[in-house]
Amino acid sequence: MIDFFGPGWLPADSLGIIPRLHELGYRVQRLDYVDRKGESRASLPLAKFANVARGELISLLRPDLELAIREVLPPDLDLRYGCTVSAVRQSSESVIVTLDDGGSLEADLLIGADGIHSAVRELVFGPEDEFLHYLGFQVGAYSFHDSDLAARIGDRVAVTDTRSEAMFF
Repeated sequence: MIDFFGPGWLPADSLGIIPRLHELGYRVQRLDYVDRKGESRASLPLAKFANVARGELISLLRPDLELAIREVLPPDLDLRYGCTVSAVRQSSESVIVTLDDGGSLEADLLIGADGIHSAVRELVFGPEDEFLHYLGFQVGAYSFHDSDLAARIGDRVAVTDTRSEAMFF
């Protein structure tokens, strides 16, 4: 799950997908800091984040963001799956990318949306270790389909700094 806000809002709005993102999004009410038993030790209403973002905040799954974008793409768009960018060359007029299948593409814009360890970002800006600053945290996110567990977790995000083989929520 991602919290969609900030720099991505204006492009999403210009694509006309904000209503669809609201439709696909989750209504996360609060963030709870929990102990190893899942008991809340501190809580923050996420409406406060939404206020700071002028209401421009939606929590949704990354595939749902991709779906909303794909739904508005023109049918004749050359959309490719299963290949990666192996080289990038930029001119004053365009960007040319070489694909790992040997093909190449020329476009006005290259978007590196290939994750936190982005190969596209590394090709354009340089090695990740020059820019990545580890803050000592790791994240695990899960979707639950069990209705009893979903009821116990509720409409919240739970975070902890507890390391344990048995966490109880």
